[in-house]
Amino acid sequence: MDEEKSFTVKSFYDYLAIKKLMGIKCTDCGNLMVPPRMVCSECSSNNIDWYEFKGDGTLQTFSVVNVGPSSLKDKVPYGVGVVKLDEGPMITGRLIGFNLKEPEKIQVDMKVKADFVPELGQTILAFKLS
Repeated sequence: MDEEKSFTVKSFYDYLAIKKLMGIKCTDCGNLMVPPRMVCSECSSNNIDWYEFKGDGTLQTFSVVNVGPSSLKDKVPYGVGVVKLDEGPMITGRLIGFNLKEPEKIQVDMKVKADFVPELGQTILAFKLS
């Protein structure tokens, strides 16, 4: 992947396709952000570089979707969660490998690991138990 790639959502998905969870790091204040933005959310600097996250984190909250959009009707129920990455930022992703028929057994603060799942012609970010 071209290191000069622009800091866009498209670039974020291009990196997911090659199994990399990429965000940005502000070179002025060190703030980490994912998905990428053109400007630092902390200091408003545009001095930013790509940063590769390891993909390890903890589940912060989740939802089980039982009625999804028509494009995902064959996937229900499916889970979506917010994960706090070990490096600090939080990001949303699909939950895979969880027993979604018993959501009471899914616990906040469970350790998870990023995974990259092909779906509907692109790669989506997912998280599984680590």
